[in-house]
Amino acid sequence: KQYALWLEEVLHTLRLKNPTLIGHSFGCRVIIRFLEKHPEFTGEIILHGAAGIKWPPGLKQKIAGKLKPFVLPFKKIVPQKVWNKVTGKFFGARDWVHCTPELKNTLQKTLGEPCVRENLKKIKNNVLLLWGKNDGYTPIKSAHVFATNLKNATLHIFEDGKHGIHRTHAAKCATKITNFLKQ
Repeated sequence: KQYALWLEEVLHTLRLKNPTLIGHSFGCRVIIRFLEKHPEFTGEIILHGAAGIKWPPGLKQKIAGKLKPFVLPFKKIVPQKVWNKVTGKFFGARDWVHCTPELKNTLQKTLGEPCVRENLKKIKNNVLLLWGKNDGYTPIKSAHVFATNLKNATLHIFEDGKHGIHRTHAAKCATKITNFLKQ
């Protein structure tokens, strides 16, 4: 919610009334929180790999949760580089190991926030959803939740895309965004 307040301040300071807001992953959650507070905002919204839909833990997460207490004591004797690689692969997002303690604290608070599913129904803006079919962070089933619950959403799925489609499919994303904004 603090990031949504920051976004509000930026838009106010820059005197931008209804710009297009573009978010990726965590940034999409920020935009959704902002729109909750500002239903009068009418700018277009572009979300790719949007976070915010909560799912029950999968088998891998359940197993990792059970094993973690037994693995943690080895942290002191395993080289940091090896530890980061192993724990990133089996116990969470690969980028988690590179986060500062402050960022980890912020992310833990964010992950503790409620699911945004119900909030989506209140958003009336035109929304373009861009998603990689093989997104390992925000699964494709989340894309369908966004598309179903947002009143004015257009979903485009990149069949060979993952979470970073803004990098791996930059030109195609730019074309989709340009076409969306021309409508």
